[in-house]
Amino acid sequence: MILVATVDSSSNQVAPWLFYKDFSLIQVHLFPVLKQFLKSSTHLHDILKMARKLCMHFSTANHTLLELQRQNGIPQQRLKCDVSRWNSTLHMLDRLYEQRKAINDFLMI
Repeated sequence: MILVATVDSSSNQVAPWLFYKDFSLIQVHLFPVLKQFLKSSTHLHDILKMARKLCMHFSTANHTLLELQRQNGIPQQRLKCDVSRWNSTLHMLDRLYEQRKAINDFLMI
């Protein structure tokens, strides 16, 4: 069971508690909203486009990334490319952030 609370603009008011037996119910309602947001934001769209290009590049040049990770002392992990769901996009961005030092070094070459 997941307990969710929302807060409005005033600091002392909390909206009614919502109880969900399964997180999939939340995903069903959030997915269309997040998908529309990701499509409507042009700046975010450009950032995601660049992130996907980096992931695709390193999917074929993984040895370069592994070497940069080793040099920087960060975990040697492959980048995660998103598929189509918002949570895979989140995982992709999270991994890119984790590996930012190696990626920055690659971009400076």
